[in-house]
Amino acid sequence: MFSSRKRYTRRKGFTIVELLVVISIVGLVVALLGPAVEQTREIARQKKCADNLRQIGVAVQSYVSHSGQFPAAYMRVPKSHGWTSFILPYLPGGEAIHPQYDFSVHWCDSANAQAIQTHIPVFECPAAGGKRVSQGTIERCEAPYTGAVLDYLACNRVSPAVVSRGWLPESTNVKGMFSREEWCRPSDVTDGLSNTLLIAEAAGVPSLYVFRDKQPHPMYGNRGFGAWADGAPYFQAHGHQPDGRNWPGPCTINCTNDDAVYSFHNGGAQFLFADGQVRFLSEQLDLFVLLAIFTRANGEVISSYDY
Repeated sequence: MFSSRKRYTRRKGFTIVELLVVISIVGLVVALLGPAVEQTREIARQKKCADNLRQIGVAVQSYVSHSGQFPAAYMRVPKSHGWTSFILPYLPGGEAIHPQYDFSVHWCDSANAQAIQTHIPVFECPAAGGKRVSQGTIERCEAPYTGAVLDYLACNRVSPAVVSRGWLPESTNVKGMFSREEWCRPSDVTDGLSNTLLIAEAAGVPSLYVFRDKQPHPMYGNRGFGAWADGAPYFQAHGHQPDGRNWPGPCTINCTNDDAVYSFHNGGAQFLFADGQVRFLSEQLDLFVLLAIFTRANGEVISSYDY
């Protein structure tokens, strides 16, 4: 009597159901890890941005040590040049450009074409995207120019529009650390270097941003605002209205990058103070605190808990 035996062969591969289960698990893991990875990247970008400002701060302090004064926001005599060109010898990536840069002509003259197109890493915040250029035409330059961008602007003054609105007394000293065609000495900063802003983020140029929306046209048309060598790389404090387009107003940070503090970081922006400290200040910063730390000799008493 013979007994029949079934022969079983070992199955290879996955069934469709098993494959779908594996794909679902992988998708779930990616969904869970995605925000964490992005947060890690944002922390790294924010840290790099702060490091950029620290290095710029060291370059400014080196300039002060050699000259006894902070650089002017810009100078028009004999030719137009901004504060960034004055600190090139002390700046990582700038020392090689300085010998090529011709101060006897305007910053946007063809003689400076190669120099101003050179990307200086510490001038560009990685959160805003790299290798951006600004292009434009200026009356005093014989031809259109192209320049590598600058994501950090010098603090010039509190806008007179704020005073004319009656928000500050007419006697207010509106000057900031970087005056136009005027040098500021450390002794002029009677509010204290640790309470006075030097430079802040104004990222994303030459594109115009209103809150997180990129506008379909370049900032200021063909003005080409945003090159690091621009003759006027500074901004004023005035705040914007809630629409992010009109000023003055209570919106202080990340409302727009049009003459205002703006970053691509979550919740705030990086600020460099005159003593070399870099601080990340919240988007909720009160307008009058911003105005107070913008001025260098207005007599305000600002405590650390205010910002």
